Parts: sequence; C-alpha cells; structure tokens
Amino acid sequence: KAGSAATLNSIGNLYHTQGDDAQALEYFQHSLKLKQEVGDRLGVARAISNIGVIYSAQGQYEQALDYLQQNVKVLDQLGDKLVEVEALHYIGGVYLLKGDYSQSLAYEEKALKAAETLGNNELAGEILENIGESYLRLAQYQQANEYAGRAASLAIQFGFPDVLWKAQTIAGKAHLALNQVELAQQDQVVRRAGCIFP
Repeated sequence: KAGSAATLNSIGNLYHTQGDDAQALEYFQHSLKLKQEVGDRLGVARAISNIGVIYSAQGQYEQALDYLQQNVKVLDQLGDKLVEVEALHYIGGVYLLKGDYSQSLAYEEKALKAAETLGNNELAGEILENIGESYLRLAQYQQANEYAGRAASLAIQFGFPDVLWKAQTIAGKAHLALNQVELAQQDQVVRRAGCIFP
C-alpha cells in the first residue's frame, strides 16, 4: 500500500504539472487515504499539503487553508521543522492570494524566523518576497522595499535568480509608487542582469 500511495502521489503531481488539477486532486485524495491506512504520518502530511496546494490553485482558499493548517499540526507532531516552515510559508501565500495581507504577514514572519534559524537562505528569500509583496499591496512602500532588498541581498549572495527577479520587481513597483523613477529603472536593470549567475 505504501508503494501504491507514493505512485498515486507521483501521478497527482504529474497531473498538477500538466494543469489538470481535478485529476491531481483525485489522486492526492486516494494517496492520502492509503497513507492514513498504513500509518505513514509524513506521507499523510505531504498528501494533505498537496491537496491544499491544489485547492489554492483553484482559488478555493478556505479549503486550501483548512488542509494546510491540518498539515502544520501533523508536521508539528512529527518535529520536521523545515517542512513545517514550508507549510507556514504556503499558508502565508494563500492569505496573500486571498488578499488578507495581515494574516499573510503573520504567517510569513513566523516562517521567516524559523527559516533563518534553520539557515535555509533560499526559503528565507522566498518568504521575504511574500512579505514585501504584502506590504506593496498594503501601500506600505518603504517596508516593501526593505523586505525586497533583504530578499535581493540573499539572492545575490547565494545565487537565487528567481528570488532576485521577484524581489527587484517588488522594489521597482514600490519605487514607482514613491515616484522614485531612477531607482525603479535601476531595479529593472538589476532584475535583468540577475537572471545570469556565474
């Protein structure tokens, strides 16, 4: 059964990658059932997370949050701090998509502290991006710039081009909102150059 659950999960991921979230959801739900039957708690957490991600992709944010919060509880019991931080980050991301920026910030700040403690710089950069994006949408442009700048610094230091791209996009929008056109243009130049790392 454990092998079958893993196979179902892989098939679900394949359907999700191809954009067929309805089929992906069906496979993830079957995988979850089998993982529960064999007592694979980490597998249960992954399946719950995958279901939450699918609901989020479908714009069903309340259902996504229900599953992702269940996931955090399971992971807390397992003591897997890295995966738990990722789960908190996913929840923050759903709140960001939902437009609940204060809740997004609360989850992302908690995730950021844990990611920094674990020394996971790439995850910290992604979390900083989401915090910057929340502040941008709240029209708190100085804070958006601060967090985008921190994300960009990590991206440059450790070579994360995707993080740099998004961080500079956030900074550029914030600079434009503050009527700092020259800085916004610099952000665009850095963003373009940042896609190429040695």
